[in-house]
Amino acid sequence: MRQPGLEIYQEQMIVIALICAGIAVTIVVLTILAAIYIKLSRQLCLKELEYRRYFRDEGVFEGDRTELIEEITNHSFLPMFAVDIETHISSKIEMQGYERSDGISQEFISRFFVFPYTRIQRRHTVTCKSRGYYKLETAKVGFTGIEVYLDSPAQIHVYPAEVTVEESRQINRLFQYSAMSKKPLIEDNFSFAGIRQYIPGDAMNALNYKQTARRGELMVNDREYLAGRKLLVYVNFQPNEKKHFPPEQFHELIEKELSYASYLLGESVRNGYVCSFAANSKMMHGGVAPRYAFASGEEYYQELLCQMAEMTDLYAVSMLSVMKQDIEERLDNTEIFLFTPYYDTTLAGAVEDLERNGNVVTVVNVSEE
Repeated sequence: MRQPGLEIYQEQMIVIALICAGIAVTIVVLTILAAIYIKLSRQLCLKELEYRRYFRDEGVFEGDRTELIEEITNHSFLPMFAVDIETHISSKIEMQGYERSDGISQEFISRFFVFPYTRIQRRHTVTCKSRGYYKLETAKVGFTGIEVYLDSPAQIHVYPAEVTVEESRQINRLFQYSAMSKKPLIEDNFSFAGIRQYIPGDAMNALNYKQTARRGELMVNDREYLAGRKLLVYVNFQPNEKKHFPPEQFHELIEKELSYASYLLGESVRNGYVCSFAANSKMMHGGVAPRYAFASGEEYYQELLCQMAEMTDLYAVSMLSVMKQDIEERLDNTEIFLFTPYYDTTLAGAVEDLERNGNVVTVVNVSEE
């Protein structure tokens, strides 16, 4: 005779055995499915993954904030779990929530969970702590145990720091003083008032050689003039051999020069004046800072700011050689501002030559500010 308790026990054991078998089968099936998913995703998903990143702004001033925007798109029919995007960027561009930093660069990891045929956009706050040109090229992507590198360029120019209110007032006073002293007029190269005899002090580039040869005496083109101002801004990166500045102090002086120059050029453009910029800096790519023709407009100003961002603290040529080029080309009728960390007899001689050609020169020695 069978005991009821034994039968119940046997039935319970059978149920438990079936449950365990079901769990085992489920684990095996899930393992197989996971292996299939991993194999398919490795072969397919990474090929169908699109990743791009960019800064919200082309350029910002030192100390300003912007955003680094990441976009990841899954073009496959499989979901992508735990996609890690690792970015290394200069510590001078501080990412909010970065993982690690050694003071030179910082590591930042974004983890994404992307469903099939889905795009995700993520924004990260960035604080631009130092002037410069910063560029991201490749990003390391980690997924299902595989790491690949994807081209994902992003770049930003960090312009010189904006001047303080007091500094802007000081520059405006210099600007107004230059206008009140001997404000040069801008010659209209497309409008001639006629031809006249040469008068001592006339620019040599105004000579009319054809009429001079015909009449046997010096004749010049008499141009009409436009209402407005024509400015040239020099920035000197060359250290003084006689007066040594510690590297940190010299860096601060260079940054002050660039801040003053960017503010003055910005005011000129906003007022509709034509302006130009010249410096003796070595660029980040190794070349010499380019010279700019006289122009105006917001796009021109943005181009100047980008060039300032790419300048190093090193000088490529002497400041005298930069100024000499304008002296030899007989630059005239121009308001010139020279921002420099020192002022010596060599620079003073070049300033006298520029003034002798009919220019007004204002020297700003930033080490005495």
